[in-house]
Amino acid sequence: MNRLRILNYVPETLLTLQADISDSWPEILRKDADRLSNVILFDALDEETTRVRSFGIGYTQSKEMDRLLESFAEWNGGLYNALRDYVETGAVRDWTP
Repeated sequence: MNRLRILNYVPETLLTLQADISDSWPEILRKDADRLSNVILFDALDEETTRVRSFGIGYTQSKEMDRLLESFAEWNGGLYNALRDYVETGAVRDWTP
């Protein structure tokens, strides 16, 4: 199971997450683990709609990293769906394997 720590939180505006990177992660991520994070910005467009933007911070430029980041886009879908469910209903997912 992967764990995410909240580094920064500004209500209704910003959330910064950092993964606890274990030995099972690729070396390219382990060596830079302390400077990798995900900044999520929330912009209220109207009373019913919020735009969510996500930025990976601290990642190096390489073909290996590009391949990993492509995978992150797919994996993060579950994270954002869980975040949406929590915000809309208060439902918390059980991520236990």
